[in-house]
Amino acid sequence: MRKRNQGIVMDRGRAGKAEGLGRLFSLAMSLMAACALCMSFSVPWGERFDGIAEEIVGNLAASFHGNAFISTLLALGIYWLSLRLREDTSRENWTAVLLAAVTAVLWLMGACFNSGGDFSTMCSSPGQIVKSIISYLGAAWFLYVMLLGFRSLLDSGWDTKLSLPAPRGLKALLSRHRFWAVSLFLLLCWAVPVAACYPAAFCTDAWMQLAQYWGSEPFTAHHPPVHTMLLGIFSRLGLALGSANLGLFLFVLLQVLMAALALAYVFCLYEKLGAPKWIRLLSLLTAVFSPFVADRVGTLLKDVPFSMAFLLMMAQFIYALLDMESFLKSKKQLLITALAIMGVLLMRKNGCYVLYPSFILLAAVLIVKRKSLGRSKTVRLLLLMLLPVAAAVAVNSAIIKHYDIAPGSIAESLSLPFQQTARYVRDHGEEVTEEEREAIDAVLPYDRLAELYIPIISDPVKAEFKEGCGSDELKAYLEAWLKMFFKHPLTYVEATANQIYALVYPFAENRTVYVGFSDGAWFIPDVVAATGVSLPESLDTERNVLTQWFYLMYSSPVIGMISHTAPYIIAAFFLSLIAAVRKKYAFLLLAVPVLLSIAVAVFAPAVIGNPRYVFPVIYPMPLMAAYFIRLCREDMGKEKA
Repeated sequence: MRKRNQGIVMDRGRAGKAEGLGRLFSLAMSLMAACALCMSFSVPWGERFDGIAEEIVGNLAASFHGNAFISTLLALGIYWLSLRLREDTSRENWTAVLLAAVTAVLWLMGACFNSGGDFSTMCSSPGQIVKSIISYLGAAWFLYVMLLGFRSLLDSGWDTKLSLPAPRGLKALLSRHRFWAVSLFLLLCWAVPVAACYPAAFCTDAWMQLAQYWGSEPFTAHHPPVHTMLLGIFSRLGLALGSANLGLFLFVLLQVLMAALALAYVFCLYEKLGAPKWIRLLSLLTAVFSPFVADRVGTLLKDVPFSMAFLLMMAQFIYALLDMESFLKSKKQLLITALAIMGVLLMRKNGCYVLYPSFILLAAVLIVKRKSLGRSKTVRLLLLMLLPVAAAVAVNSAIIKHYDIAPGSIAESLSLPFQQTARYVRDHGEEVTEEEREAIDAVLPYDRLAELYIPIISDPVKAEFKEGCGSDELKAYLEAWLKMFFKHPLTYVEATANQIYALVYPFAENRTVYVGFSDGAWFIPDVVAATGVSLPESLDTERNVLTQWFYLMYSSPVIGMISHTAPYIIAAFFLSLIAAVRKKYAFLLLAVPVLLSIAVAVFAPAVIGNPRYVFPVIYPMPLMAAYFIRLCREDMGKEKA
């Protein structure tokens, strides 16, 4: 009996020791995470150190200066949260470990580029090596804890269990008419920025499209022809009514109305899903305050109708998955879905890159599941995909043929290889062979590549593409591009990471604001001469205040993070990984268009300054999270039953 008691005591002692070591490890990693979040990664400027030890200590001292208070608070907060999550030993934890480890690499790259360096910054001195280790391990631990906390929040359902009193009076009236109440509320919130930017906020693309429509630039399919035609038609309508300003303002009002109706529909779908209140709140804050929505709905920008159509399409997919019978019987729902699919395909070329692979996969799944679905449902769903695609292709082709629109340049598809080539020439030009030089020069001006190269945007290099080159020249170029990759693969990785790191690196604010005619000024004279469009000087003060307001929103707590691409992209990958582990195949099918949109953004000409490329990820992510919670809640209900 005595030996048994001694064994129990020893087991408890070992357990207590393991618990103590676990807490100590969590504390150490939390301190490292706080250091990673508060540390300046740049090499200290103007400092001179003698010896390795002095350089390491001096480098760290300069990098942490002035951050003791905030780093202490962060360390305590991360440690407290890690202790709260220690009991979570789910088999899904590997998904958080994997995503945290990979994302921390990208954060370390982002720290190098954000400090104005490249990968060599990581190991340029002993102090930088120590900082790189701290940065990677600290970021990985922080991400791991945050991901576990996010999953715990998704699974908890804490704010879906709150018992609230039944709404009465005006609240009950608004609840019964939720769709129109939300629509009106959003229109009122957006009224100020829309009015201050009269007739509209312009971006470079809109100026180019109007210049193409009015003949001062060649009309090509570089921009979606349907959107270009709509901008031109509304400006012409305005001239018929006495002012091009009025026509463009009517276009903006139509765009704003469509956005309000689409978002209101999503909020009604939240009700159907029983979405947690925190998701609804974040969605509302995004719609009202985030520049990703509030600054874009009044901007002449093809990404706005494209992204809203994408959001509506994703909402319809979720509606169909929730209630297939009701969905297929409703002509209204089928029509909305068809129009949304056409909008995605007609408003941006990205639509076909995302939808075609997604629909091929979905069609394959429907054919495999045809027996359980039934022949009638399978055929109707296949037609629901096929007919809008055919209609969109027919409309686009008819417009291109009628107006004799020239095809877009193939350079758009090669912007990433071009950027990699330019960086290679800049960094390793002395190693380029004569054969490689000739192959590159047949497609791009070799002697100017180094000076044209800008790490965060490929447009300067891409713009110099020699349109007269043929397929043989392109083939030779791609062969040279591949050969150079094997010589210095890290240079290609640097070129890619330097351009896209802001997608997942939350410490670099990707601030872009469209107010008035602030962007694309070089197209103003031609368009003004053709249309007379102008910006009222009487609203200069209001526009200046509005600009600073949106910049403030990018830097504000909470709003600043929901106005960054990183949380949405990390959440998209994390939810997909958990869904795969939990065998939520319906969610994985739903996630395919979103994941493909992320892939398209990697090949985009620029991410910094252009978060709009990721709007198809940002807009539907809260809705997808709500659907994921609904799927998991249904399984929990089945287990309890």
